[in-house]
This record gives sequence, C-alpha cells and structure tokens, in this order.
Amino acid sequence: MRYNTPVSWTTVLRSVQWIPDTGNFFPAEVIAVKKSMLSVLTALFLTAALILSACQKPVEPSGESIDSQAQTPASSETGSATGPTSPSSSAGPSSSPSDPSASSAETSTEEETLPPDTRIQFVPTQTSLFFRQDGTVLSAEITGFDNSGFDSTRYTEDGLREMVLGWVEEYNRSVGKTAVNLESVTVADKKATLILSYDTTESFMGFQGSDFGVKELMSVTVGASKKMGVALTGMKNAAGEAVTAAAATENNDWNLLMISGKVLVMTEDRILFCSDSLTLTDEYTVRVSSEEPVYLIFK
Repeated sequence: MRYNTPVSWTTVLRSVQWIPDTGNFFPAEVIAVKKSMLSVLTALFLTAALILSACQKPVEPSGESIDSQAQTPASSETGSATGPTSPSSSAGPSSSPSDPSASSAETSTEEETLPPDTRIQFVPTQTSLFFRQDGTVLSAEITGFDNSGFDSTRYTEDGLREMVLGWVEEYNRSVGKTAVNLESVTVADKKATLILSYDTTESFMGFQGSDFGVKELMSVTVGASKKMGVALTGMKNAAGEAVTAAAATENNDWNLLMISGKVLVMTEDRILFCSDSLTLTDEYTVRVSSEEPVYLIFK
C-alpha cells in the first residue's frame, strides 16, 4: 500500500484485541480469528516499515556518488571544467595586481633593490678641494699652528675667524653676491684648519686661485661639456682600463671636472673615469700635478 493511504492504527489494534471468556480456554473460532488477525497485523507492520524506510533514504542519482554531487557546484562556481579548485589556489591571499597587499609587497621589493647612496662627506685630513655634484666647492687648508715658541699668543681661534670673515665679506661685496662662506675655523693639536665653501668653481678661482695651487678649474655636467665642445682623449676607468670618450661621456648627468695645477682633489661621489696621466688614491680621491688640464668624471 502507498505511504499516503489513510489508515487508523488505533482501529487496527483494537480489532485484534482478545477479550477472554470467563473460562481458561478460548473457543476454536476465537483461535482462528486470532491467527487471521495476527497475519493481517504482521503484513501491515512490514508494509509500513518499508514505506517509512523508502521515504527517509535520499535517492542517489545512478552512476554518481554523494561526493561527486558535492563537487559539482564548486566546479560550476569557479568556471573550471577540470574539477574543484585545489587547496593551493584557494588558500591564502590573492597575489593578483589588484590586491593592495601584493602591490605593497612589490613596491617594498623595488625600494629594497635601489642602489645605495655612495656619496661621502668632506672630512679633510690635509689641504684639499672637495667637489660636489651640484657644482659647489669646498676648500680645506690645514697648516701648522703653534704659539708655544712665542712669549705671548699671536693668534687665537676667534682671532683667526674674525680675520677670515673680513676677507670673505670684502670679496662678497666686490662681486655683489654671497659667493664664499666661512664654514669653520678650528685650532687643535698644533694645527689650524680653515674650511670655506664656494657657490661655483669661478668663485673659488676668484677668491683663492693660484694661491691654492690651482691654475685652471671648471666643473660642469657631461651634457653641458658636450655643448661647450669639450673633447676628451686618453681616458681610463677607475680600474685603469682604457675607454673611449663616448663610453666616458655616455651619461649626461655625470659630472666633469677639468683642472690643472698641484692639488689633492676629492669628489662627493665615486670617480668613474679620469685622464690616463692620473692615479686614483681611492674611489673618491686623486692627486693632481699637471701643468696641462686633466679630466675627472664622477657620479
């Protein structure tokens, strides 16, 4: 019988109840009815159990397992025709360019790979010139300074500073601008150190010139030197290997220094190329001793 067939289980049970007679034995008719009703009751119970079991058990599509049914929606959601997304592709944050964290990581990596700043500060230990990338110049004069051989102190540090400031102010008035600045005057260990700064190489030559041992001096970018028609010959790199003028001037932003005379030269950044008559003391230093102009190219 079908699951939705109306059946009164109470009626069925009542129809098979046995009301015994006042005696100890049932009549044969009662026994026959009892057996008949038991058969009906058994059949009803079996039928009801089968119906309930069939209704409670989900029907599985033929040829497919429950696992494959669970996987099918995942495949359709991802648009993949090859099955569910693998754990490696679904776990963790996305590394696509639209992910802000991924972009931040790429930017951080780019910043970490930038070349280091190779510029140095001017800390002179002897008389020298220091050329900066922006075209300005520093000079350091270090001389012996000992008052012990005199009955009284001839010069004090303050006295030296006032004297040099007078020279600087007079020169700046003559050119109508602040071309020279006094950076420092120090007296220590029987030495006096004077450091001055200049806005251009022209200002250095106007204030110091040959008194510092320099005959000619020019500092420009490589690009500017090309426009001026500067022709370079006999150049070498920092390793001492000969290079062409084209190789030495391939970057217009590099700095070109032309100088003649006798002086110790230092540069703010590394020396890349120089005239083959020069010998580098280190990556930033060269001693010039030439009556003819020689050339340095630094970063």
